[in-house]
Amino acid sequence: MNKFNLKKIDSRKKLYFKNNNFIYRHGGDLINDKLKFLKKKPQKTIVIGNEVNFNDNLNKPFNYEEIENISKLENSIDGIISNFNFQLKILTEEKNLFYELYKLLKKDGFLCFNLLTKGSMETLKKMFMDIDINIFGGVYERFGPFYEIQDIIDRLSKSNFREIVVGVDELEIQYNSLMKLRHDFKEIGTSNFYENEYFFKRDFLKKVQIIFDKIIKKYEYIPMELKIATFTAWK
Repeated sequence: MNKFNLKKIDSRKKLYFKNNNFIYRHGGDLINDKLKFLKKKPQKTIVIGNEVNFNDNLNKPFNYEEIENISKLENSIDGIISNFNFQLKILTEEKNLFYELYKLLKKDGFLCFNLLTKGSMETLKKMFMDIDINIFGGVYERFGPFYEIQDIIDRLSKSNFREIVVGVDELEIQYNSLMKLRHDFKEIGTSNFYENEYFFKRDFLKKVQIIFDKIIKKYEYIPMELKIATFTAWK
């Protein structure tokens, strides 16, 4: 099982993360598109993680982190929403995340969330694998986790959710500057959170820049692929 450096995640988010970064804005739009199809506006909703601009689709939601005794809310919530906040929680929570959320929902309550899935950042992963082998003599986990859509559907089904619907949106962001790429990675909270044990070498960044420049010279840009899945499931 992959292990993650949770302290590193928290410290990086405090320093660099921006709630209005382009991926979270786009994810918020995807969630809003789903909420527009609700037959009636939910009265009592919870947002897990980063705020989303819900327009007029919801009354002001509760923030999960601010609720003191979450167990008191069992069977009382109309909807639960998360904009990419489950990316690590699915693997790091001790309890079954989806079943714990299922228990909070009323009958016919819904769960709506975004995840980055398999197929995301493929070009960057291949590029860094080549650099790792050249400098470290092996490959380190640097991106993800990214999920198989069917695996998440299975997890939701095992947690008793029904009528599971998935929408997939594929983006390609084109970079011609390594500095801009690194800047965006920090803002969106996408970084190397695995517990890799290696010593950083100065040659690493130099090698990245050399390869980056060669690719830019030949193709004009490096793509960052993002495959975003928006899941909606009902109790």
